[in-house]
Amino acid sequence: MICSPPANVRDTNLAQTDYWEKSASDERKRVLAQRRSEFEEVDLTAFSLQEQYILAYVADAPLYWRKMHFDASMFWQNMEFSMDGVNAFRRCFDNYKFEIDSVDRPILALSGAYDYAVPPILWDGFKPDRKNLYLHTFENSGHTPSFEEPSEFERVIFDWMQYIGH
Repeated sequence: MICSPPANVRDTNLAQTDYWEKSASDERKRVLAQRRSEFEEVDLTAFSLQEQYILAYVADAPLYWRKMHFDASMFWQNMEFSMDGVNAFRRCFDNYKFEIDSVDRPILALSGAYDYAVPPILWDGFKPDRKNLYLHTFENSGHTPSFEEPSEFERVIFDWMQYIGH
């Protein structure tokens, strides 16, 4: 589970707010406020719903990336997607509850320390004495550790695969 929440939308939103308030630097908070203010000034009627979604995502970089000014628009170039699909995906988490006790397979849960959208504190309640759960927080990543720390990401995956192979 890579930067995936073990909780429903309501609990995830509460954790987001708490983690943002306690962990985000004043500069990060200022940058997000500035980027959102600039986004609000854009005439969105000139853009499709998909383009609006991308513009909002890019503006919210301080929530998703360690580098708070990161421009993620390159990831969206030539991508076709449906907002109905995005909304359906989000609805999957409305009443979601991760039932760890019902999983009898090894679980790898990865988080980024700078992920304010799905903060690592969501996993705090799962740490005690779980033999099938391995948690790792990437200290120099946000919501996409495979991009922000590719070597460390690869090492963690391979170490976990060796661990579960024994």
